[in-house]
Amino acid sequence: MWLNKPKNRPVEVAIHTILYVRRVYPPDLFIRRKKYDTPVFQSRHPALNKYISGAVKTIGEELALVSHCFSRLGDFPGRIRTSLAGTRRQGDRRDKEQGG
Repeated sequence: MWLNKPKNRPVEVAIHTILYVRRVYPPDLFIRRKKYDTPVFQSRHPALNKYISGAVKTIGEELALVSHCFSRLGDFPGRIRTSLAGTRRQGDRRDKEQGG
């Protein structure tokens, strides 16, 4: 039932366990399993499992797209932060000069 993509499995395992611990669904809907040498809980409801798998897959695809976009920008976000930090410092000086 866990996703076939290894990078998404921990997220899916965590969601199942969070749903159990927070009692979003009745506890008898979950079974206790062992994953990553840790006791976790997994839903036994096929529709819920399918929903969680689909959501995790979609989020993973979106994050991959965002990551790809940022990698194409290079250091552009860093240059923006540096530029904004310099602007803020200049504004502080102007405030002091004007007595504000």
